[in-house]
Amino acid sequence: MMLQPRNLYSEVLDGLRRMIENGEIREGERIPTERVLAERFGVSRTCVREALGALKLSGVIHGRPGAGTYLAKVSPGGIDRSDLLLVEEGSPFEILESRKIIEPAIASLAARKATAADIARLADAMENLRVSAEGAESLTQADRQFHMCMAEATHNRILIRTLGQILDLMQRIYYPAVGIVGPHDGYYDTHNEVFRNVRERDSRGAERAMRAHLMAVELDLESLSDF
Repeated sequence: MMLQPRNLYSEVLDGLRRMIENGEIREGERIPTERVLAERFGVSRTCVREALGALKLSGVIHGRPGAGTYLAKVSPGGIDRSDLLLVEEGSPFEILESRKIIEPAIASLAARKATAADIARLADAMENLRVSAEGAESLTQADRQFHMCMAEATHNRILIRTLGQILDLMQRIYYPAVGIVGPHDGYYDTHNEVFRNVRERDSRGAERAMRAHLMAVELDLESLSDF
C-alpha cells in the first residue's frame, strides 16, 4: 500500500529506525540498497534517498566509497528522535516544493519592481554562475547569489527573509542529503531565461521561466535517484 505523499519522508525514516532497533540491521552492517528499501516501503527511490541522506547527516549511517552505506554505532536505547532534529526542519523534497511555490512569484514581482541596480546585480550573479560551473562549492554560492538577488529585486523584506531561510535549509539539509544537482547542459540557460525575462520586464515570462528552472532541478534530482 502506497503511503500518502506528505508522510513519505517521515514514514521511511521511522521504518528505517524500526529496522535498526529491531536488529534487522546491526552496527557495522550494510544498509539495504535504495531499490530494496523502496520496494519494502512502497515509495520511490527518491524518497528513500532523502531519508538515507537524513540519517547520514545525523551520523546514524555512513558511506564507504565504493562499498555502500553502513550502520554506525547506535546507543543501547536506539535512535532518539532528537538525533534527527535538524533534518526534521524539512525534507529535501519539502524544501524544493516550497521553492516551486514561492520563487515563481518572486520572479514575477522582480520583473515589475527591479531597479537598474538590481538588474546589474543579477547580471553579476549570472556571470558568477557561468564561471563557477566546474566547482561544486562555488556553484552553490553562485546559485544562492542569483536567487537572493532575485528576491532582493522584489524590494519585499518578507520575501527576502523567507527565501533566505529556505536557502539556508538548502545548505544545511538538501545538499548534504541528496548532493548538488548540476552543473549540466542547460543549467546556466534556465537561470539566464529567468534573468532575461526580468530584465525585459516580462512578469509572466519570468514566472514561467522560474517554474521551468525549478522543474528541471526536480527532474535532475529524480534522475540521480533512478526514480
